[in-house]
Amino acid sequence: MTLRSEDLPRGDRFARWCELVDRALAPTRVTSAYADDFRASALFLDLGATRVSSLSTRRRARAALRR
Repeated sequence: MTLRSEDLPRGDRFARWCELVDRALAPTRVTSAYADDFRASALFLDLGATRVSSLSTRRRARAALRR
């Protein structure tokens, strides 16, 4: 299963990400100073009794946007 936050409505991204991580990995509390513009991806691969996961987050470089 793959999830890209950009595929979700902007206002739902952070809440859905937190819900996914909590449900798919382990009970987790996630916070972000960038929740209003949250960008992340997750890849989950089930291999029998083992689950491999890869999580990554990105945020825009605000300094680059000012240039």
